[in-house]
Amino acid sequence: MEKAVSVFGNLPDITREPRFRVRVTANKEVAPDVIILSLEKPKEFAFKPGQYLWLVLPKRSKQLGIIDRRAYSICSSLNSATLELLIRITGSEYSSEVKTLLEGDEVAIIGPMGSAFVPPPQGALMIAGGTGVSPFLSILRSGTAGKFSLLAYNAQERPSHCAKELQKLSRAYQVILREGNPNGADLAFIGKEADSRPIFISGPQDFVDRVTAILLSLPIAAEKLRYEALYPSNEASKEMHDLFANNKQSGGVLQDFPQLGDLFFLVTRQTTNHAVLTDRNGRILFANHAAEQITGYTFEEMKGQTSRLWGGLMPPPYYAEKVWIPLQQGVAVKRVLTNRRRDGRLYVALATITPISFDGAIIGYIATEEDVTYLKDIDKAKSEFVSLASHQLKTPVGAMRWSLEMLLAGDY
Repeated sequence: MEKAVSVFGNLPDITREPRFRVRVTANKEVAPDVIILSLEKPKEFAFKPGQYLWLVLPKRSKQLGIIDRRAYSICSSLNSATLELLIRITGSEYSSEVKTLLEGDEVAIIGPMGSAFVPPPQGALMIAGGTGVSPFLSILRSGTAGKFSLLAYNAQERPSHCAKELQKLSRAYQVILREGNPNGADLAFIGKEADSRPIFISGPQDFVDRVTAILLSLPIAAEKLRYEALYPSNEASKEMHDLFANNKQSGGVLQDFPQLGDLFFLVTRQTTNHAVLTDRNGRILFANHAAEQITGYTFEEMKGQTSRLWGGLMPPPYYAEKVWIPLQQGVAVKRVLTNRRRDGRLYVALATITPISFDGAIIGYIATEEDVTYLKDIDKAKSEFVSLASHQLKTPVGAMRWSLEMLLAGDY
C-alpha cells in the first residue's frame, strides 16, 4: 500500500537553503580529545532541543571542491546567545581541522536538522555515552516541559565536563551519571516500571549496541527505542549486511541464490533511477550507479550511513510522522523531497520507500528516487500561464487581443 502524492502540487522551493555563515566565538577543550565549539547564532536559526546541524569548513570545502560537512548535535539551550557543539576529536582530518579553529574564523552551518530526538510532550528516557549526551543537554538546558530522565556514561579518562551542571539540573529532572560501560544492573529499573515514554539512545557504536541488547532482553519493545546518527547492529541488520558484503559493487553473486543474485544486481545497478537498499534502521547496504550519479556520493561513502547524508531537509515532525512511522508499520511511502548533492546543489526528488518483510518482520527497505527538478520549471511555466490567462480574460477586448496575437504568432 502506497501513500500517493501530487507531484505538481508539492514541489519544494529549492531556491532557499537553511545555510548560514557564522563566526567562531570560542573553541575550548573540556576533556581529553573533547571540545566545545561555540558559534554565532543567527536570528533566523530557529532550532528545537535535540536537533543537529551540519558544520561546513569553507577552506576545506574549497580545497576539495565539494561541500565537505559533518553533523553535530546542538548542546546549547534555546535561550543561549551562541550555538554550542560538543565534539569528540577522533583523529580524522576533518575533526583535526575543527580543533584548530580560532575565535573569529568563519564557518558555515546548515540546519537545523533531525527529528528523532525532538522532545515529545510526555518526555523521554535518554541514555547517552560520551559526547552522545549533546542533544540531551540541549533538552535539559532549555527547561523542556515533560518527564525527562538522563542516564549518562563517561570513560574514566574522559570525565563529564558538565557534571556539576547536571547535578543542578537533577533538581528538575532525573539525572544519573555513570563511569565505564553500561550493564544489566544499571538498566534493570527500566524494565520494572510501566513507562510509556520513548527511549533515546546516543553514543558510540559499541555503546549503542550494548544498551540496545540489554534493553531488548528486559524486555523492552524495540518500537520504543529511538536513534539519530548510529543505529544498533542487530542480528537482522547483520544478516542483511553479510548478504551484501559477499557481493562486490562491480557485480557479484548471492552465494545462496546465484541466479537470482545476478538478476538482482543487473536490474538494480543498471536502472536509471536512484536505488538504495537499507537495513531496518535505514543504514545503507547497497546503492546503484544512478544513486552515485544523482547524489554525488560513492557507494563506499554511503555504505553504513543513512539517507540524511543527502537528505535531512524536511521539517522535524514531518519525517517522523509522514515517513518513518508509516514505514515501521509496513506502509510504503511516496513523497516529494528536497535533497542536497555532495557538491551542495539542491534537487527535487520523487522518492518511493518500500518495507522489505520476511516471516512477518520488517528486515529492511528499498528506496528509489527520481530527479524531478525539471518539473519545477514546468510547474512555474504553468502558473505563469494561468496567471496571464486569468488577467487577459478579465475583459472581452483583452481576450480578443490576446487571441489575435496568438493567431498571428501561429500558436493556435
